[in-house]
Amino acid sequence: MEELRLGVIGGGNMATAILSGVIKKNVFPKDKITVSDKDTTKLEKIREMGCRTTENNQEVLKQSDIIVIAVKPQVIDAVLDELAGKTKDKCIVSIAAGISKKYIISKLSTDKVIRVMPNTPLLIGMGASALTGRGTIPEYIYEKAVSIFSAAGFVTQIEDEQMNEIIFLNGTSPAFFFRMAGAMVEAAKEQGIDEEKALQLAAKTMEGAANMLLSSGKTPAELTAQVTSPGGTTLAALTAFDEFRFEEMIREAAKRCTGRAYEIGR
Repeated sequence: MEELRLGVIGGGNMATAILSGVIKKNVFPKDKITVSDKDTTKLEKIREMGCRTTENNQEVLKQSDIIVIAVKPQVIDAVLDELAGKTKDKCIVSIAAGISKKYIISKLSTDKVIRVMPNTPLLIGMGASALTGRGTIPEYIYEKAVSIFSAAGFVTQIEDEQMNEIIFLNGTSPAFFFRMAGAMVEAAKEQGIDEEKALQLAAKTMEGAANMLLSSGKTPAELTAQVTSPGGTTLAALTAFDEFRFEEMIREAAKRCTGRAYEIGR
């Protein structure tokens, strides 16, 4: 069987994150990867990673079997129009938020489409990506496409109809954790704690708490109770969460994220 080739349209941060995992795990040899972008500065960074680059999307089309469309939802129509009618026997992978698999299929006249919602921790090999099912894509090609994302973290399969709803859980949520960590550091500084030490403690605590969620077999509520002693400091802190309606804020953030996905989506 001939070795599969990877193409990426768009050379921004997410494309770089994806390629980092692919190259590190040798999912595709560097000489089998072609990346296009109109921004030559972005292409220079991609070339430094050892990949082939071009400003021409048609070149990516010719040189690839699996094509990742890594552009913003606002500009994806121009890319789809350029590829329309030319993607027979190609596997198309889209990471554009809000753009449904059904819409991409209608634009390209091919059903060999995978929709993926990745996140930026792919950059350090700790991503969490949700993707749609195989459909009519040959199994060996689908598995190769999945490995693009599993090379840099966790992957799970969901229905296309749930992809907009999943965005807040993994695509957007890194910003939630970064903002929470920032607020914790600022609160620590106000109490005289060194900023660098505060950031290290907050980040390592988040890391440890995440590992406990995944390995302990306990629910978030059970783990919260495990930390919370009657009349103790944690309970006192959590009263602020209750007074400021923390869970309600998270639900509202999720609704706004999903709503925006549908607003910009097709």
